[in-house]
Amino acid sequence: MRRTLTQFLAVSLLSLGAAQAAGTPPPPSSDWSTETVVVNAPRHGPLFWHVSRGDAEVWILGTVGPMPKGLAWDHTQLEQILDGAKSVLLQPRAQIGFFEASWFLLTQRHTLELPNDAHLEDVLDPALKARFVAARTSLHRDADHYEDYLPAVAGFMLFGDFLSDAKLSMSEPQDTIKDLADHKDVPTHPIADYEAMPVVKEIGKMSDAASRRCLSAALDDIAAEEAHQALTAQAWAAGDLAGMRRNYSEATIFDCLQQAPSFAQLWAQSVADATKVVDAALAQGGKTLMVASLGALLRKDGILDRLRAEGATIDVPQ
Repeated sequence: MRRTLTQFLAVSLLSLGAAQAAGTPPPPSSDWSTETVVVNAPRHGPLFWHVSRGDAEVWILGTVGPMPKGLAWDHTQLEQILDGAKSVLLQPRAQIGFFEASWFLLTQRHTLELPNDAHLEDVLDPALKARFVAARTSLHRDADHYEDYLPAVAGFMLFGDFLSDAKLSMSEPQDTIKDLADHKDVPTHPIADYEAMPVVKEIGKMSDAASRRCLSAALDDIAAEEAHQALTAQAWAAGDLAGMRRNYSEATIFDCLQQAPSFAQLWAQSVADATKVVDAALAQGGKTLMVASLGALLRKDGILDRLRAEGATIDVPQ
């Protein structure tokens, strides 16, 4: 069960850098802002947006979700930006304390399980069951691996299993960035720390229909990641924005999670927090690097729109 909580966080809360306003489902990539980005080929390495106010500057690296483990990418521009930087702002971090998690497992574990000793595949409608069975079979997982859990929880578990089998990492490129920053003695810290346990508790309070929608969304996301994520990551590594637009989309699981009030609050807060820390860095002067989801950067009323409204100058990648 500890594994279930960990995978839940990996799928949802650790991706809060992709968030937008509460109550609004994430748009497809075609709904990004109409900002024109000119990328002159040949190009090496991922794209950075340059935000400035006076002599202060923040370089923002846009990311596109889980990365294939071992993906090779050119660090040259990143290392140049790190030279002389005062700090690196990483994406928000969700946390559950050890004792809090242990107490939850002892006293409330049942809230994430099906009532009356029911088994998951016995309670799913035929169409959803067929999709779930096909997905878990492709991952070589037995029914009893998920059978005790609510549909939403099983969906998060399945997605976590998919990421593991597909060798997709939720921690990249942040781990590489942190290692390079540490080597240059540049301090790193997350944009914000969020308490995750309230969200976990609210998953067990979802209606049955909402929980099933989360499972369906997880299956949709697995199919999308399987078809497009490697191509998205390759385009990201090459600084190919057109390739990213063709292949990248934000996880549909966020839409169903809006019904958990704690998640909806964090979802709304994450873009505001990202904008706030950029403003603070610009006020303090010097050079800062920030990591943020490409969707959060480019969508209407996303990070870049908010910074422009506050008078920052933004140079798009050239």
